[in-house]
Amino acid sequence: MACSSDAVTDHLLETPLQQARGAIGRQLDQDERLVMTWDTAKPRLVHMLGVRQPLRVTWYVDGSMRRVEHMRPWRDVAIERADCVIEQPI
Repeated sequence: MACSSDAVTDHLLETPLQQARGAIGRQLDQDERLVMTWDTAKPRLVHMLGVRQPLRVTWYVDGSMRRVEHMRPWRDVAIERADCVIEQPI
């Protein structure tokens, strides 16, 4: 599965509240990433309001990468169809 890796520590955000919070108010180490998965692919919005560090956000559908964005704290917003989104520090 494209949403996993042995090189980093994945934190699976399972509940809607965890997924909505994402990286807000967290300070992630370089070897950590937040992984959000859903049963179906649909547009998934990622915003950086309240996020303290730049992130690389990657959207996947059925294990295939759809989009990668380098997003700035407090400024950026992006949306893409996905069934998996990964947020990790740059």
